[in-house]
Amino acid sequence: MVDVGIIDGNERLELIDGEICLVSPSGWDHAWVVEEVGRRFGQIYGFDDFIIRMQTTVGGSDYYLPEPDIAVRRLDGQLRQERRHPRVDEMLLVVEVSATSQYLDRRKAPLYAEAGTPVYWIVDVPTRKVTVHEGPRRDGTWERVTEIPESGSLEVPGIDARIAVKELFPAAK
Repeated sequence: MVDVGIIDGNERLELIDGEICLVSPSGWDHAWVVEEVGRRFGQIYGFDDFIIRMQTTVGGSDYYLPEPDIAVRRLDGQLRQERRHPRVDEMLLVVEVSATSQYLDRRKAPLYAEAGTPVYWIVDVPTRKVTVHEGPRRDGTWERVTEIPESGSLEVPGIDARIAVKELFPAAK
């Protein structure tokens, strides 16, 4: 629709479950967390064997074309030669940072499961917790959904590493 001029390419939109959803501009807290998670992932994963995509479209289906805040995948020479968005099932991890978008990010969870995303995190800025979805099922459910509080830590998919949840958020007042 952008290519034929129906939608302005500068609008922040996502195709979610066949519906074009307007995405609000990010506030400082959302931007801070996205940058911090991206920075930490760069340190943990490195850039030789992994690609860390930040706020970039990934392929879902004809009814689902998300633009997650962060997505991590293994470096794959063949995929880099293809002219398409990598699919969500080709990612190790998809992360949405929720400062004001909790409803939309929870709505994406069954769609990520149906598409075969291995691990989906919702980083909830106001509550300072991370909801981890693992074991996608084609019916849109997950085998495990776990809330990790600020005092906990997260297993980083694809490598033997953990990250403290508190490191993902700005210092508390």
